[in-house]
Amino acid sequence: MADSSKLQNDFALEASIQEGAAPLESILCTEELQRRPCRPPDYEAENRALVALAKAMVEPNSNILQSFVDTILEATQCDSAGLSLLAKDDGKRFCWPAIAGAWSPHAGGGTLRNFSPSGDVLDQNRTLLFRHFERRYPYLQSMTPAAEECLLVPFYVGGKAVGTIWAIMHSDRRKFDAEDERLMNAMGQSPPWRIKLWNP
Repeated sequence: MADSSKLQNDFALEASIQEGAAPLESILCTEELQRRPCRPPDYEAENRALVALAKAMVEPNSNILQSFVDTILEATQCDSAGLSLLAKDDGKRFCWPAIAGAWSPHAGGGTLRNFSPSGDVLDQNRTLLFRHFERRYPYLQSMTPAAEECLLVPFYVGGKAVGTIWAIMHSDRRKFDAEDERLMNAMGQSPPWRIKLWNP
């Protein structure tokens, strides 16, 4: 897990939990993933991404976490991608050790475990697709650019949920589909990457 003592710009409890926030069900559109037109799998591109991660693992000065989210960004053709990991000390916060794309300035920030998109994903132990998640989590309104859709997938190490990997679209230029979910699950469940990511 990540060390929460290193978190910067994380959201205070008071700013996180607000009355009148939209119900979770009102911002979820996960079932649409299977109904949307789906691009065909590109296994060659997927293999290239996994080879690039393998190379990053063996290079002594590489940042495997950043390489991982860069790969998610490229594979899903999204606008931002990142990794949320539970804090080592108390497990009550997520930190964002690496972010790629438009939200990259927010790397090093984080959210609370009990009121966040990643927390809801771990509570339900499944992939969730959010639309305009700031309606439920008002503290995310300060994040720019705003998120149109966010696809989050649980991230496991040794059978234990330790965080999420996520991809964001900041406009409606495209929507996530079942292939995006498959790709993210494949990358998040490849044992060598998870072991290295857990021990950066």
